[in-house]
Amino acid sequence: MKVCISGSRSIRTLPAAALAHLDEFLSQGAEILIGDEPYGVDTRVQRVLAARGYRAVTVWHRGTSPRSNVGGWPTRAIAGSYTDRDRAMCSASEAGLAVWDGRSPGTGRNIRQLGDRMRVVRG
Repeated sequence: MKVCISGSRSIRTLPAAALAHLDEFLSQGAEILIGDEPYGVDTRVQRVLAARGYRAVTVWHRGTSPRSNVGGWPTRAIAGSYTDRDRAMCSASEAGLAVWDGRSPGTGRNIRQLGDRMRVVRG
C-alpha cells in the first residue's frame, strides 16, 4: 500500500494521534510518499522515519533535488508547481495521513483529493 503524508508547514510537533496512524501504516509495511518541505510536517515525519530506520520511503519534489531528504531515500521529481507535486503524490497513493492546522490550503486540497482515504489529524 502506498501512503501519502501531507501536512501544514506551521506544525512544529507531531500530535500523538498522527504518530499512532503513522505507526499503523509502518506496521503494514506501507510505502511512504512524502514531500520535501524543510519546515513543518514533511521534515518532522522524515525525522521519525529516519530514526526508525524505515526504508520504504520516496521523497517527492519539484526541480532538480529535494530541499529535505533526511533519510537519503529515493526521490521522485515532478515538473511544475508544488501543487502539481502534491496532486501527483496523492494520485499515486491508496491512502493518506494529513496533519493539518485547519488553514493550509495545500493540505486542504490533499484532504479533498483523497477524501475518505485520508486520515486527518488536527495539529
